[in-house]
Amino acid sequence: MAADGGPGFIRRHQARGSDLGDFGRFWSARTLSILGDQIAAVAMTAYSYELSRSAAVTGMMVAALTVPRLISPFAGAVADRSEARAVMLRLDLAQAAVVAVIALVDRSVPVLLAGATVLTLLAAFHLPAGRRSIALLAPAEQTGRAYAAIGVSWNLGWAAGPALGSGLLALGGFRWALGADLVSFLISALLVRRLPALPPADSAMGESGTAGLAQVAHSLRVGLGCLVRTPQLRAVALNLVCVVGLGSIDTVALITLTARTLGSGQAGYALLASAAGVGMLCGSLVVAGLRELDAAALLVGGQACVAAGLAATGAAPDQLAAMAAQALMGIGNGVENVGSDIITQQAAPQEVIGTVSGAMSVAPYLGYLIGSVTAPLLVGALGPRGALFAIAPGVLLAALGVRIALRGKPSGRRCNFHRAPRR
Repeated sequence: MAADGGPGFIRRHQARGSDLGDFGRFWSARTLSILGDQIAAVAMTAYSYELSRSAAVTGMMVAALTVPRLISPFAGAVADRSEARAVMLRLDLAQAAVVAVIALVDRSVPVLLAGATVLTLLAAFHLPAGRRSIALLAPAEQTGRAYAAIGVSWNLGWAAGPALGSGLLALGGFRWALGADLVSFLISALLVRRLPALPPADSAMGESGTAGLAQVAHSLRVGLGCLVRTPQLRAVALNLVCVVGLGSIDTVALITLTARTLGSGQAGYALLASAAGVGMLCGSLVVAGLRELDAAALLVGGQACVAAGLAATGAAPDQLAAMAAQALMGIGNGVENVGSDIITQQAAPQEVIGTVSGAMSVAPYLGYLIGSVTAPLLVGALGPRGALFAIAPGVLLAALGVRIALRGKPSGRRCNFHRAPRR
């Protein structure tokens, strides 16, 4: 393990004269930024309800925290044509500034909704810039494990962020939560500032170090074309829609299961969600420690664990058994997420990896929309246990569909990137 402050399961990629690897700094910065996103989301959602006592306002806040992410493909195209370090640095500082404004001005529901919308937009631009940076900062032979490390970062942020946000709200109120959020973005900016320059693959950026509109439009067109024409990428995107859609049904089934069958209520559901979150973190940690990574095996094996966890939850006789089953499901989810990321990195040209990653990040929201519509119908018709048994095979079948698409040329590229003319 490295002892330099970066993730110990990634071999150090040292900058000259530094005792801290570039990837270690990047990993730490991304973890803090993701953590800040989650603290802000929990704090603003809870505080907006406290101010309004309105479910409608809470729904508007949820929309403000999700709908702006639909811009992710465009954000990815900007990342593909920009110097990534500068983009990430500016975004961290911009997010810190927005949080400071929210803390200083009169806190009302419109201010919170506007602030949440802007923060989500900035986060949407941050994700593809970070994704494009992974292959530039990690040694070539460690790229797969680097994606596993970022999986740990995401799962750690998603697991710890809501808990920290809720705890800070309870201990010190809304400003304490915003203060922690502000600090996370500022420290992230300091770490990003120490990274080397991360130019676009074809150096087609404007004189200011950022992308021109013509270049962004070209990357967007080529990247989306790659996603549509490349079987591997198309299969991963459809798999994300299916798995997240089925996961949405799982959420409704678990709420009903704990309330009506297990008798553990809201606390029981929270424990099941926590078990799944811990499982996801453990799954990504296990993958990060593997010497050899087979992306297809990770995806299929991970989703087999997810399917087994869903079926076991449906059969669970009590709360503890259901928690163990959800932990198994979470482990599988953490593993298959890494497999999906590696397949995407292998199949997409590096010149448009940001655009492809941004487009991929929209797929889960489409799945969530489909699942939220079908979940009440399925759970109502089959009951929570029946619904869990019904969706388990679907998760495995979706993974097998990806495996078939990968057969023959698991890392083949089906599209070419040609530099757009300067204007």
